[in-house]
Amino acid sequence: MKKSTYGNEDFEDLSFHDNFIHAMTFDPDEFELLFDIDYLTKWVLNEGQGHYSFVIAPSTLIFRNVYDVEVDISVGSVCTFDISEISRELLPRRTGAAVDYYRFEIKLDHVGTIKFTSTSFNLYLRSIHEETDSQMLSRKERGGISFDEISYA
Repeated sequence: MKKSTYGNEDFEDLSFHDNFIHAMTFDPDEFELLFDIDYLTKWVLNEGQGHYSFVIAPSTLIFRNVYDVEVDISVGSVCTFDISEISRELLPRRTGAAVDYYRFEIKLDHVGTIKFTSTSFNLYLRSIHEETDSQMLSRKERGGISFDEISYA
């Protein structure tokens, strides 16, 4: 990754596929929806072995000015929250509004969706973990759960 902090202008360049969600919270004072995720910064094809390894960054993903949140999750026998994809749609600008609003949808592999309206997002890569065969880090490997708005650089 070329940067350690990303925002609205970077959305099309980011892929959240197979990023593991460790925790989620809503800050009602700031109207922010926050996720603690393992962001896959690099997929490395191991030639001859037929599998990938990954460079992972424990990261904070924050959506700002959030409202109209819909969470539809059914865990069943699946016990992980892996992001399949995050999409966004630009909504028509409200009369007198100074900023754009987007409708975001986070599709989770096999367990459901999280939908909401927001003005913006930021992704903070808090650190970079060495290459590993797993697509997620343990809580110990990543230093616990965090919603800190800090980046490694």
